[in-house]
Amino acid sequence: MRISTLFFLFFTFTLSAQKVLLPNHNIADCSGAVELQNVGNFNSEFTGDKGRLKDFFAYSYLPNFKETNSLFFKFTAPRNGKLSLAAKISTGKFDLIVLKSISGNIVDDIYYGRATIEKSTKSPVSEILIPKDSIASKDTISINLKSDDIVMMVFNTEKGLKEFLNFSITFEISDEFENPDKFKKVIDERKNGLAATMEIQIRDAETGLPVISNVNIKDKKKSNLYKGSDLIFSTEKMNLLTIKCDATGYFFSEETFKVYPDSSKIIKIQLQSLSKGKKLKIDKLQFIKGTDQIFPGTESNLIGVKDFLLLNAEIKIEVQGHVNNEGENDMSSKSLSRKRARKVRNFFKACGVNGKRLTVKAFSNKFPIYPNPKNEKESQANRRVEIKIL
Repeated sequence: MRISTLFFLFFTFTLSAQKVLLPNHNIADCSGAVELQNVGNFNSEFTGDKGRLKDFFAYSYLPNFKETNSLFFKFTAPRNGKLSLAAKISTGKFDLIVLKSISGNIVDDIYYGRATIEKSTKSPVSEILIPKDSIASKDTISINLKSDDIVMMVFNTEKGLKEFLNFSITFEISDEFENPDKFKKVIDERKNGLAATMEIQIRDAETGLPVISNVNIKDKKKSNLYKGSDLIFSTEKMNLLTIKCDATGYFFSEETFKVYPDSSKIIKIQLQSLSKGKKLKIDKLQFIKGTDQIFPGTESNLIGVKDFLLLNAEIKIEVQGHVNNEGENDMSSKSLSRKRARKVRNFFKACGVNGKRLTVKAFSNKFPIYPNPKNEKESQANRRVEIKIL
C-alpha cells in the first residue's frame, strides 16, 4: 500500500514538474507536435535528441520502446474515413507509434497515459508502405477514424541521428458519409440557395491562375478540410474564420476573415510560388518598439512558419530583420534588426529546425513597408521579420 502511494505521488510530481516547462514547441516533444493541417507528402528531419520532456513516462509497459530521438505529428480527422501512412528513412531505422486521444487534448492524454495506442511497428523499420491489396499487412499503417478524432504519430530513431524522414499521409473519406465528387476543382457547399454566399478563390499571385490547394477552414467550434481552387458556402450567420491554404510548390497562407449573413463575400487568396529568392513576411508578428521583444500573443504567428520548415527539411532560409527608425540606418538600428532576426531564428532552432538551414541578415530601415508611417499600425508593420528562400 505504501509503495503504491509513493509511486502515485512520484508520478504526480513528475507530471507536475514537466507541466511547468510547458509550453514547449520543440518537435521532439509531444507539446511541440507539428499539426498536420492537410494530407500530402512531407520531408522532416530528426533533431538528434529526445527533447526536454519524458513524453512516455506513463507508458512504461511499452515493450522494446525507449524514446531517444523523436518527431511528433498531430492529425485531426476532418470527417469519417481511413488514415493511411507511408514513411522512409535513408540511414538507420525507426519505430512508429500512433496514439488516439480520448478527451480531445492529445498532449494531456499522452502525459497521463490515457491515449490509446492504435498502431505501432513491431520492430524498427527503414520503410513503411501505404497499404494496398497487393501488399502484405506487415509494417503498414491504416486506421479508421471518426470525424474530429485526434491522433499523434510518433517517429523515434537512434540517438544523435540527424536524418531526413520522408513520409506521406492519405485520408480516404468513407463512402457511407461523403461524396468523393466534392474533391473536384470547384467545391459548392451551399445549403440554402437564398442565403448570402462566401466564395474562396485560390490563385497564383503572379499568373492569377487557379491553384488547387489543401484548404483548412476553422471557426471557434471546428475545422474542415477541403481540396480545390474555388469553394462556395452559404453564410447564414456571422462568423470569424481562419483559412489556411497549402499547395505543393507554394508558400502556405493563413488569414482570418469575418463573414456576415446579410452580404455575399468573395475572398481572394494569392499564393506565392516557392522558389529561390522568394520572400515571405511573417504576418502579425509584432515587436515592442525599440526592442527585440515579441509583442505578447503575436509569437503564435511563428507556429505556422515553424511547421512549414519542419515539414520541408530540404529548404534553407535567410531570416531578415527590419526596424522602424524613419530614415535612420545607424549601427544601433542595424544591431536591433539583427537581434530581431536572431530572436526568430532561435525560436525555430528551439522547435527542432536544424540551425544549418537558418542564416540571419540585418536590414536596419533600408526597406520599410511604409517609408513615412502615419500611425502606429504602419510603424508596427515596419518592425518585422521576413524569410527568404535560399
